[in-house]
Amino acid sequence: MRKIFTPIVFILFVAFFGSLYTQSSYAYSRPQVLGLATTQIALPPTSEGPGYILPDSPFYFLDLIKQQVRIFFAFTPLQKAQVYNSIAGERIAELRFELAKGNLEASLIALQGLRDNTRNASKEMEQAKFAGSNVQAIAELLNRTIAEHQKVLDVAEQETTGELKAEVGVAQTALSDAKGVAEEGLPTDELANAVRDDLARDAARFATNTTDAATQLKISLDLLQQQATIAAKENLAAREAALEKAIAEKNKALEAVEKANLNQEREKTNLSESLQAQAAAEAQEVVNKASSVANTVQSSLQVMQGVTPTPSLKK
Repeated sequence: MRKIFTPIVFILFVAFFGSLYTQSSYAYSRPQVLGLATTQIALPPTSEGPGYILPDSPFYFLDLIKQQVRIFFAFTPLQKAQVYNSIAGERIAELRFELAKGNLEASLIALQGLRDNTRNASKEMEQAKFAGSNVQAIAELLNRTIAEHQKVLDVAEQETTGELKAEVGVAQTALSDAKGVAEEGLPTDELANAVRDDLARDAARFATNTTDAATQLKISLDLLQQQATIAAKENLAAREAALEKAIAEKNKALEAVEKANLNQEREKTNLSESLQAQAAAEAQEVVNKASSVANTVQSSLQVMQGVTPTPSLKK
């Protein structure tokens, strides 16, 4: 008996101080606003309260152990469904606490616990129904509890962003599916009322999400338009600069071509003048040689005729 009593006392001791640590962290923790539209979110109250240890406590694993013990001692599907439903109530209460503190990580843990235990509760009810048990009471309990939890998630869905908002959406789907299973155990008149309430809620949620999406789309379009205008101006300035650069480079190229052409013309002119001077010199040399030959011939003829040679003419 003493061996059993000792670990129980230890667990209660740790659980007590774990709860104190949780309350202390609630008072002094710095809000983690990632995924939260505001630093604090006020969610509708729930009929259930949180466990002794919250998800942000390092001793939270003890609460999970307690959960498994409760499930272990629930011997029938109906009993298990009630236990899972009770644990889901603790998780939704823990979600309210963690969102109020702005603790993203702990909020995600609570959300996961909410959807898993709600899903398990509906599965156990379904199993009990297949086994031939009367499930009307548990079906009414699950339907009422899930509807209450959905009201909390509807507010959380509007007040969160990013990863947390996506996880709230996943939890919404899980709870809707579980509620659909629970409604199968309701009497006909209650089933009709539950379905009507589900349709009204879905319509309101769709309208709200559509409005939010339209608002976000308008903001995104305005931002894109501003970015496009800025980009167009920057592009225009870049094009003008590129055009000026191209004109400058083109002018430089044209100037280089003109200089090349001018140098070529100068070279042609110099070559032409050089060739003309060389041709004139060669022509003069030919004339001089011809004149010299002519004088020589004339002198020879005069000698043959016995005439005294006349002085040669020189140009």
